[in-house]
Amino acid sequence: MSTQANLPNVSNFDPQLTSLPQIDWANLSPRFLESYCELRPDPALEEFLRRVSRANQARGWRLWLTKWLKSRISSYELQGWLGVHAMYLLGQAQAEALLGNSPTEALLDLGGGAGDVTQFLAPLFARTVVLDSSSSLVRRARARGREAHCGDASLDPWPDGTFQALALLNVLDRCARPRTLLERCARELRPGGRLLLSVPLPFRPHVEDGSRSPPPLEQLRVSGASWERQLTYLVEQVLAPRGFAVERWSRTPYLSAGDLNQPLYSLDAAVLVCRREPGG
Repeated sequence: MSTQANLPNVSNFDPQLTSLPQIDWANLSPRFLESYCELRPDPALEEFLRRVSRANQARGWRLWLTKWLKSRISSYELQGWLGVHAMYLLGQAQAEALLGNSPTEALLDLGGGAGDVTQFLAPLFARTVVLDSSSSLVRRARARGREAHCGDASLDPWPDGTFQALALLNVLDRCARPRTLLERCARELRPGGRLLLSVPLPFRPHVEDGSRSPPPLEQLRVSGASWERQLTYLVEQVLAPRGFAVERWSRTPYLSAGDLNQPLYSLDAAVLVCRREPGG
């Protein structure tokens, strides 16, 4: 079974950046096959690649300025101020394949940044709110019409409201307190609530504090010698003990607009829809 093997390729981007190896099912138990959701190519991906290609050609000065500022401020602030490092994970059709269409629910996108991915999730929910620690990204999300708030999702108060769904997309490997954040998600979600989780594997934590890259304040262990083994560990040793049961999952590229060194960066992400179990 393929995993997005023939995604659209635009301009001079390496096709390997937008496709992934096939899943080694021999390294996964049969229950993973039962909950697997194969994601079809999404038109939003092709549009993202075209937009990145046009931006790289027309706004070269931003890439030079980004290179100069990288030693002074975080990449998140750069993204907010200059609009660089646009991101893509799921298009709307792909998100609907994983989540279904549940317009009565409210979604809180934790670490949602400028709303690059939120925009494709929003049509599936009655209300969508972004919470991010970067004030410049929050301003950019608001400028795009998103309801957005600034704060540390692991420590600060969350926006008012009852959220039946949370999104935690490529955040656990980029935050200082991943265990605290994941446990808070488990506490805040009522039984039956859903967590849309994306984690690049292999798991390589990288925290930014301004221009510094200190180690995380908490260590979240995700062990395994292969992508499949790390997925198994994530599900069985990280999510299940915190009361999360995986309903659907897939494997997809997590793409980011690049810099002077490389026009596009890609990580190999596991995307999981987890339901909060009673008594978890």
